[in-house]
Amino acid sequence: MVHFDGFFTSIYFATFPSEYLHKVRNINVDIAWEDKIKLHHTHRYNLFNRGDRTEFIKDFVALLRFIAAGEANIGHLRKDGDTIHRTQDESEAILHPPQDAMNQLEETKWRTLVAYQYTN
Repeated sequence: MVHFDGFFTSIYFATFPSEYLHKVRNINVDIAWEDKIKLHHTHRYNLFNRGDRTEFIKDFVALLRFIAAGEANIGHLRKDGDTIHRTQDESEAILHPPQDAMNQLEETKWRTLVAYQYTN
């Protein structure tokens, strides 16, 4: 996570124990976890300082390249392609994120009429 505080910024990250991820995936998302999970962060970059700003941009780009290369073990972005998400049960309703405002018919109409504007 990148946290901006005025003209300062830091990159925060955590390493979750495999037991915790197993429980979240297979048992219950709302479990209570007894052990504290340590949150790590980079130093605070001052975005007004040219050196700090350059260092932040380099670190941020390196982070994006690390994820894009599949080296980060996060869901569908992993190199091995195994997902960490639950499988969908037919009895469960599929929840969409709040920004998913179109229903299936509206999306099909949008793709037919204007989607070509967003492709190469």
